[in-house]
Amino acid sequence: MKRTQIVEMLQNRLEKIFADQNFNHHKQHHNDPLAKAFPLGVYKRFRDKGGFDLVDIQFDKNGKNSFVVNFGVIETSSIVTPWGDRIAAENITPSELPEYYRLFKSSFFWQWFPANNENQLEKTMSLVESNIMSIFEWFSNGSGLPKNAKKMSIWNSSQEESRNEN
Repeated sequence: MKRTQIVEMLQNRLEKIFADQNFNHHKQHHNDPLAKAFPLGVYKRFRDKGGFDLVDIQFDKNGKNSFVVNFGVIETSSIVTPWGDRIAAENITPSELPEYYRLFKSSFFWQWFPANNENQLEKTMSLVESNIMSIFEWFSNGSGLPKNAKKMSIWNSSQEESRNEN
């Protein structure tokens, strides 16, 4: 199955779910170097107290037909990256946040969602759709594993940093 078909199916199935939750879809430019890994761009929702809820779909950078769902919250008007660049809240993606989360297929391994053929993609989409609602719940609660999470694993970027410090 071609990646363009997978991206199209994901977009068609997720667009209404995100729109129903008041997220706006922000596509990346085709010449953006990250467009291959993030072909759907980012979904953003304005928070009542300022900032944004952010969700994006990240594909394997080496061309495998697999993906994860990244999400996080920015509550300030901008962040400063470790290399000193300031990024405005309206231009940030989840993986640029100092702390962001990742939805995986497996609750045991950090396994990306597979999408190698139409049948597998259909099963994957059902799992992703059910867990996207758990991410929306997480945005409301602000922490912890979403209560309604089914078969999934949540990874926190700060876990990786603490592991690298040891």
